Amino acid sequence: MAKGQLPGNLLPLQSGVGNIANAVLTGLIDSPFDNVTAYTEVLQDGMLDLFTSGKLRMASSTAFSLSPEAAHALNADIDRYRERIVLRPQEMSNHPEPIRRLGYIAMNGMIEADNLPGIGTRVVLWDLHMGFTQGIFATLAADAAPLDLGGTACGMFNLATGTQS
Repeated sequence: MAKGQLPGNLLPLQSGVGNIANAVLTGLIDSPFDNVTAYTEVLQDGMLDLFTSGKLRMASSTAFSLSPEAAHALNADIDRYRERIVLRPQEMSNHPEPIRRLGYIAMNGMIEADNLPGIGTRVVLWDLHMGFTQGIFATLAADAAPLDLGGTACGMFNLATGTQS
């Protein structure tokens, strides 16, 4: 932001599932960012926390994955969220066109537990690598393909990277 490469309200946020993403989202409550938007696959508790704080203006998602407490809060105050949450079809979740149009800040990271010390460390490092690189590589694949083949490019990319995992 200091170099003027990001707007004051950031690019739309895309968050993965889990405690790490929720912690990062909740941490944004104390940040200088306002009027933030989200384009994510699954809307979790951290997004509702951002809505409650007034930091998050709107979110587009394909599904909810809420704790029982957050689900109760959403249902109890549904009128507040009705105009601010858009649920879209799963087919659009990782489609290259919205990525091209919006750009976004992606946070993904799955950490697996393992009882064998050396293997567990390698798994964590691999998962961190995948979390940091997959959004970048998917965007590169989408940008490299002609517009009419963007979906095919992302499908082939996901097929190729999925078989390595």
